[in-house]
Amino acid sequence: MSYQFTALEEVAAKTRHMPDGFIAASGTDVTDAFRGYLAPLFGSGMPKIARLQRHPVAAIAAAPP
Repeated sequence: MSYQFTALEEVAAKTRHMPDGFIAASGTDVTDAFRGYLAPLFGSGMPKIARLQRHPVAAIAAAPP
C-alpha cells in the first residue's frame, strides 16, 4: 500500500465508502485491516483498543423504609 499527498480540492466533499473488509462480521466493530489502514494517519499515537470486562456482583436487597 502506498500513500501520496493530494490537494484538498481534489478530495473534499467526496464520498468514499468503507470497504467491506474493514467492517467486522458483527457489523459493530472494525477489522485489523482497518486498523492497519489508519496506522499511518495516527503514527505512533494510535490509541490502544480496550474492552471492559464483565464482573457480575450479587444484587443488594433494598432496605425497608
